[in-house]
Amino acid sequence: MSHAHNHDNELDPFAARVRALETILTQKGLIDPAAI
Repeated sequence: MSHAHNHDNELDPFAARVRALETILTQKGLIDPAAI
């Protein structure tokens, strides 16, 4: 079974990982969100 349609709010796997890392590092205070 394939998932043939696209959702505007879904990211590709790489972009989703990048966003997750940005969130975690920001929450831990390791990066400044304004710098991204």
